[in-house]
Amino acid sequence: MLDLKQWFADLTLNISLRLIGGKRFSGDNTADCQKLIREFAFLFGVIVLSDAIPFLGWWDFNGYEKAMKRTAKELDSLIGGA
Repeated sequence: MLDLKQWFADLTLNISLRLIGGKRFSGDNTADCQKLIREFAFLFGVIVLSDAIPFLGWWDFNGYEKAMKRTAKELDSLIGGA
């Protein structure tokens, strides 16, 4: 039986995925999916140096751009069902 905290976490996950990808999520790897959504939300608010100074786009300070690309791939594969 699920406890209340887990039930709310699954509900929040399903609402988030429904807003982002238009799909419901049900499966065994909900913890991975929740981690991915949490990382997406964090990276959504990060200000990258190349946003302020465009000619420094080649310099990935703190590795945020690489993390954004990796998270985008994982989220795309999750939503795409691959």
